[in-house]
Amino acid sequence: MKKVFAVLSIAALFAACIDKDDVKKVNLTHIEPFTTKVAPVKTDTLTVIKADTAVICVTTVPLEYNIPKGSNVTIEYYPLNSAKAKSFRKGYENGGGYQSGDGNGYTHFTACFEDSKNGDNDYNDFVCFITKINTVENWWGSSHTITSDVYVQPMALGAGAYQDSLAFGIKFSDGSIWMVTQDIKSDMFDDSVAYINTTYAQVGTYDGTGYMCKKIFKYSKTFPYSTTGNVSRINPFVYNKATHDTIFIAVENHSNEQYNYNSIISTKGVPFGIAIFNTFPYPLEKVAISTAYPNFKSWLLGDINSFPTSYLSGKVCLKYNSLVLWNPQWYPYYWITYGEKK
Repeated sequence: MKKVFAVLSIAALFAACIDKDDVKKVNLTHIEPFTTKVAPVKTDTLTVIKADTAVICVTTVPLEYNIPKGSNVTIEYYPLNSAKAKSFRKGYENGGGYQSGDGNGYTHFTACFEDSKNGDNDYNDFVCFITKINTVENWWGSSHTITSDVYVQPMALGAGAYQDSLAFGIKFSDGSIWMVTQDIKSDMFDDSVAYINTTYAQVGTYDGTGYMCKKIFKYSKTFPYSTTGNVSRINPFVYNKATHDTIFIAVENHSNEQYNYNSIISTKGVPFGIAIFNTFPYPLEKVAISTAYPNFKSWLLGDINSFPTSYLSGKVCLKYNSLVLWNPQWYPYYWITYGEKK
């Protein structure tokens, strides 16, 4: 499946590559990996929307959903009582078929963070895989709400000196915060080594000795539904308790109440963190994103098709898919029997 990526680079190296005029061109819409649309629907019909081969929305109602930038979007319609419509199971946990008034939107991305605003921009200081499932039921009834189930799966920790200082959370559009953990290292990774899934020996080859984190963190939140403003949008962040830096990443159609520009982009025009649709071969320890992906600069300035077209051999994690315990696109119910909810 085609992967659409959203990424960042090394402050020192990247500053040398971008002049002042270039910096002025950098904006959040260039690094947000998704755009938001409202699903088209027909009476007594199930709408199925795919980005390339991944299902991103299944609905009978005009539900908002996220489209990965650069993907090939297709929309299919099936009579609600047809065998094909009944083959789509509602959500990932509840199962069952869709009834009139039901809908789901699926968003998957890899979140990559620096550990401070003065980092080396290899963007592996904390890496996790995030799934957001939006659910609407009984659309035609009295309760007009949308429920977001958010799942976080830890993948890598390369924070070095700050490995014991990082907290992680997700901010919602209404200003509320799910503080996933106050201590990423102790709560998310059962390993005493300083670098987890960031070195060449661990993940630089398909046969590396990568560490598998068997934890999935889940949170549910219900919002009054609105067809404007993407009310369920999320904004993950890392907080460094030693430096007091808070680092956000841009994900989906954010507005100013969620974050400010200086929490995402440095004064040199370099992002502090990245969001990438689906899974992503993130750079290895001490490898700048601009080194691993030579076309990164063009992408940052708005050419989404220029990045990532290729990466340099020996510079990225090649075990990125196997580090994800549960990817709903591949194994919708896998986590129920194997994942450890927390």
